[in-house]
Amino acid sequence: MALTLEPAGLILRCANNASDALTLIEQEAFNLIMVDLQLPDMSGDELARKILETHPAIPIIAVTAQSSARTHERIREAGIKAVILKPFTEDGLLELIHEHAGSNLKDSLTAIHPQHPERVFQLALTMAREFHVASDDLRRATRLDNWEACVREIRSIRHKLTTAMAQFLFTELRTTLDQLVNASDFDSDLAGRAITLLDEAALELRQSSH
Repeated sequence: MALTLEPAGLILRCANNASDALTLIEQEAFNLIMVDLQLPDMSGDELARKILETHPAIPIIAVTAQSSARTHERIREAGIKAVILKPFTEDGLLELIHEHAGSNLKDSLTAIHPQHPERVFQLALTMAREFHVASDDLRRATRLDNWEACVREIRSIRHKLTTAMAQFLFTELRTTLDQLVNASDFDSDLAGRAITLLDEAALELRQSSH
């Protein structure tokens, strides 16, 4: 799973068993947790219950190869938000993550400075400006006559925003920038989509600063 998610720019923390996962959750803040229903020391739904006792706001996604009605009942009763069946596609997994972890940007911001909420607002404004500047930079890049020069500018934009896109789960934006960089020629529709996503990210961050 890490091989699927890391190229998308997501910041991951992995645990080999439920005990390690519970320790990790107490040490760091998370936007979302994924649990396999088959763990060596306890079931995934039991782990989910333990997590939600102390962290009720964290969305949890179950990963399983079992599609029986009883399995889905266990998942629902544990308070798990969603389930993805093995084998899954990369796009399907990223879409599910974005749906459940990317829907609450304020929580993502607060998790960065849980003891200093006043810093959250300043961070949101700062990042909103960064995405707005990136949108303007991409507009200028698309007007360059040389495609290689344009790609260099897009790579620079992507590099500057890599951490923020991962933290706030702007996965579609990251994917679109990747597609632009890897395109053999200029794609005006793709570039327009990337600009729109940058503008939307800037607006969402600005709104989360209030």
